Amino acid sequence: MSARTVSVLIFVAVVCGGILFGAILQNILLGLVLGLLLATGYALARASWKRRDTGIYDEEDNGAEI
Repeated sequence: MSARTVSVLIFVAVVCGGILFGAILQNILLGLVLGLLLATGYALARASWKRRDTGIYDEEDNGAEI
């Protein structure tokens, strides 16, 4: 299985977990929104980790380029 497939499966699992959480609270829409927010946060964190982007400082950018 490729890394992209694993990422998609994790994204879907987090969204389904949010829906399940919403079902427990008897509010599916809230669970869906929470699941999507968590999955999006996970996807952004994973993309940042893959690029090894540890901060806002870019050593190659001198600020003069537009």
